[in-house]
Amino acid sequence: MKEKLDAAVSDALAMVSDDMEDYEKALVIHDWLALYCEYDYDSYLANAVPAVSHTMCGALVNKTGVCAILTFF
Repeated sequence: MKEKLDAAVSDALAMVSDDMEDYEKALVIHDWLALYCEYDYDSYLANAVPAVSHTMCGALVNKTGVCAILTFF
């Protein structure tokens, strides 16, 4: 999984250049996520969202995620 995550991060960061302002870098990465990542709606509706959908691996590798916060108590 680490190799896949590193590759996905490289893909996203390929859109960023050193001459960009910080806000431009954030916007480019935001736009990349908006284009390539989908809300894991089917799992949400089935009440079966996998833990990975709450992580960067879900968003970057599986290209699906949810916007809920997991708490670990």
